[in-house]
Amino acid sequence: MKTNNENIDIIKRELLRNAMCSLIDQMGLAMVRTSYSPLVRDLFDFTCGFTDAEGNYIAQGLLNPMGDAMKRGLHFMKEDW
Repeated sequence: MKTNNENIDIIKRELLRNAMCSLIDQMGLAMVRTSYSPLVRDLFDFTCGFTDAEGNYIAQGLLNPMGDAMKRGLHFMKEDW
């Protein structure tokens, strides 16, 4: 789904951006609170974020950057299916 950026006003865009960032931070906190692994719980060795169906990043959290792992993973999954 593609949208034209000119159709979204600045206030709606910022509200959506802040909401997505807040959700991603909540995902990270849930990972830390529920993790049994010291790599996740103590070292924060994970990442959270939103991608579209093609693996392009929409938003990511404050923890580790996502890199292009999701795009590569989706590429290999599509080949297997």
